[in-house]
Amino acid sequence: MTRRRAWSVVPYLFIAPAMLGFGLFKLYPIMEGLRLSFYEVRPIARTQEFIGLANFAELVRDPVVLKATVNTLLFNLAVTPVQVVLALGLAVLVNRKGRVIQAFRSFFFMPAVISLVVASIIWKLMYAPDSGLINGLLIAVGLPAQTFLTSQSQAMASLMGMVVWKGVGYWMVILLAGLKEIPESLQEAAIVDGAGPGRSGDGCSGSQ
Repeated sequence: MTRRRAWSVVPYLFIAPAMLGFGLFKLYPIMEGLRLSFYEVRPIARTQEFIGLANFAELVRDPVVLKATVNTLLFNLAVTPVQVVLALGLAVLVNRKGRVIQAFRSFFFMPAVISLVVASIIWKLMYAPDSGLINGLLIAVGLPAQTFLTSQSQAMASLMGMVVWKGVGYWMVILLAGLKEIPESLQEAAIVDGAGPGRSGDGCSGSQ
């Protein structure tokens, strides 16, 4: 009994370093930030005064915070569906066997493993008003150059494009894993019923 209890401690010893790091660098800052939100902190004087919900009330009245919240909601409502739809299309496209398909999988997934800093630099150069690749292509086909990140009306859409490009490969892998779990017998039955890449088998119900 004593030996069994001693061995039961071993798994906790393995996860202890990770849990310690999580507590110090994740959980503690979150809890400390939540506590400080109820105080008026004076860093120079090193004093803290409890003011309750006054900070939250000021946030609600601040037009900048309201605008940032609306922009965040719009950003996510636009980016998430586009990423999922494109990822599903790519997952269906690469859900085949062959070395060429594997190369395409790696190519589509590559943006997901690039750090956000590197991706930001790449797209900043591509969005450059004077020497950017995108404006170069637009001018080559006879279209006017765009300002992208320096335009108030185009900045959010430009950022959306970068985020979609970076995240679609990740969601492609997730959806591809789900497609791989579909039994081949079910896929063959769907093909017999008339299903295809752009069509379900519902339209063939009348032929039965």
